[in-house]
Amino acid sequence: MLVPVPEEYGYVGEFKNGLAIRNRGIDLDFMARVVDKPENFSWTTNVNLNINRNEVTALPNKLNQLVIGDRLLEVGKAGDAFWLYQNEGIFKSDAEVPVSGGVKLNFDGIPFQYGDPRWRDQNNDSQITELDKIVIGNALPKVFGGFNNRFSYKNIDLSIDLYFALGQKAINERAANKYNFINNESNNSISSIREIFHWQQDVDISKYPLYNVWSSINPYRVDQDLFLEDASFLKIRGVTLGYSLTKATFLERVKTLRRAYIYATVNNLYTFSKFSGRDPELVNFNGYYDGYGMPLTPTYTLGFKLDL
Repeated sequence: MLVPVPEEYGYVGEFKNGLAIRNRGIDLDFMARVVDKPENFSWTTNVNLNINRNEVTALPNKLNQLVIGDRLLEVGKAGDAFWLYQNEGIFKSDAEVPVSGGVKLNFDGIPFQYGDPRWRDQNNDSQITELDKIVIGNALPKVFGGFNNRFSYKNIDLSIDLYFALGQKAINERAANKYNFINNESNNSISSIREIFHWQQDVDISKYPLYNVWSSINPYRVDQDLFLEDASFLKIRGVTLGYSLTKATFLERVKTLRRAYIYATVNNLYTFSKFSGRDPELVNFNGYYDGYGMPLTPTYTLGFKLDL
């Protein structure tokens, strides 16, 4: 990991070994025949649950805390937690900006003004710095797994496969970049190029306050809980409906026939989630959603199986 060094060295930092993370969890798998009457109706269900917890156990140079980008790693704490400013709305006038001891609330020396975001001053020192960030939410789900069911009635069968992830959070970086166009487009990098689909409305504008985008505070910075969302979801991964034609009268002449089966399948049918992005499964491993992942679109299949 990149560990800071004194500025007098002339370097940003030095790469050091020493990061250690412990993962512990439980995997559970249950299967049951809820109803078992082959001639009439049968129902088989399967549930698998996966629970995992991670903990930072050591940092380079025996440090207790280390800032890596927008993450604060701390010994004894989870390594997938977000480190964010706590957003409390917007300053609707200059008079609403608090003043303490003649010092106006400021962000690293820049005074807040009308149209700027309200970030909580956690230590009440009249200035917003990294010391006011809080550790909140986790990028990894607390519980994830599947719930699969198969129903059959005479020659008809129905399979429903569900996949879920609960207790995970995500940063909607796509929304942050959409609003923060002033700062993004002034950068000398490939990310400053305006996209050909920038005109598309893929962000829920009703969720976010209208800050002064020209403010030096950088009001739409991504490292605030304004863009932190619940990314838990339940997805209908697949549904298959089939019908056995093995005993059909028009196939009785085929003496070598062992099985004939026709089916229809749909994958990625629907996702139940509060997440405002296209799909919570497109959130990257760091817990950020940038909107560029390939969509998991529904696919439909018709098939016919014939065993001779």
